[in-house]
Amino acid sequence: MPPLSRRSSWPLYLQISDDLRTQILHQQLQPGERLPSEHSLMERYGASRQTVRKAVAVLKTEGLLDAAQGQGVFVRKRAPMLRRLSRQEWETDRSGGFVFERPAGGTTVVEKEQGRITAPAAVASRLGLREGSEVTVWKWRVLSEDRPLVISTSYLPLADGSAVRQPELPEDVYGHLAEELGLRIGRLAEHVASRMPQPAEAHELDLGPGTPVVLITRTAFTPDGTAAETSDTIAAADQYELLYEIPASSGIKLITSGDELQATNLQVVRGARESLVAVGSRSREPEYLRAIEQALESRPELIHYRILFGPPHHQMLKDHLLRLAEISTSRSGGPKTIFVSIVEDLTHDAERFFVASEHAAVAILPSVNSPANFDTAVLIGDPRIAQALQQHGRALYGGHLLESAEAIKALEVLR
Repeated sequence: MPPLSRRSSWPLYLQISDDLRTQILHQQLQPGERLPSEHSLMERYGASRQTVRKAVAVLKTEGLLDAAQGQGVFVRKRAPMLRRLSRQEWETDRSGGFVFERPAGGTTVVEKEQGRITAPAAVASRLGLREGSEVTVWKWRVLSEDRPLVISTSYLPLADGSAVRQPELPEDVYGHLAEELGLRIGRLAEHVASRMPQPAEAHELDLGPGTPVVLITRTAFTPDGTAAETSDTIAAADQYELLYEIPASSGIKLITSGDELQATNLQVVRGARESLVAVGSRSREPEYLRAIEQALESRPELIHYRILFGPPHHQMLKDHLLRLAEISTSRSGGPKTIFVSIVEDLTHDAERFFVASEHAAVAILPSVNSPANFDTAVLIGDPRIAQALQQHGRALYGGHLLESAEAIKALEVLR
């Protein structure tokens, strides 16, 4: 123990807490070990009872010590659950790539709840639903050695959630959906944050003072971009660790069939949360065009650029543009979010085709069999490239604007 200085500007109680903290971090005081009594600490440091209590209070606030009623003060035990997200597990089973390693030698208890609720606005947005839609809710509270580790709540757009039994553990959700409903997960979007707990969270997780929580918001999408499930997880920061194993690949994939191209276009559109850019005049897939309209209707804040290269080739695209004008008019009370224009001089601007969200993009190529067909493309999973394509599309906006029904009706359809 370094000598304490009564001449230092550093208060005596903080010098004592510094020394005790060092002992805890170097495991000279072991997890679960009882801290020496107040009287012993007073003798060791030559300090008053009030000074010792202030030093111990600092370490309680930092989450290093726990007080047990009538038993004393103990070094907080730390045996965290590790959650690993691995591409290898993703490819070898249907767990969604998650592997959980819980504290060794402990008993795990899981409390479950199942029901249906009206989706909160944030949940409805993540699932691509209208606000007020009903969703199935699965909730778990996982405890180890009677200590709560995590609270996880899944929301699913299931019409009859009671027909699908709730899995035993939150990590079983994706394998369970595959077995019960044939739903395969193609992409996860996960947001991780931390903060101090709200009172109800501190109570449910039995948190001591000074313990922050980890917040994990995750949405799972099927390969065609449909949101299959979204979840909110709250965990004690000292009991839960996250490990991500990310492959160092470019995220570039060649698409060589019309069906695969349709699925990837839908995936990009349905995955857009902030902005969506579509470039080209030859779209005629009703499901793809309707997916754009549904995304704009369900997420009024979504910014959409549609750039034509020459007049629309099909009446279906012209009808879609008219619906965009209707959606834009219905948003007239807020900021402008839908931008439509046409590049008319194709002698200087080469025709191009792509759709890009802030996360992914599809650059579409003419078919090797017929330039009029499109069944080949490049799927871009790198957000940096996708956002660069978005910027390119936005730079094309201008010139002849098509942002009224009258301007769109005046367009000639080539076929």
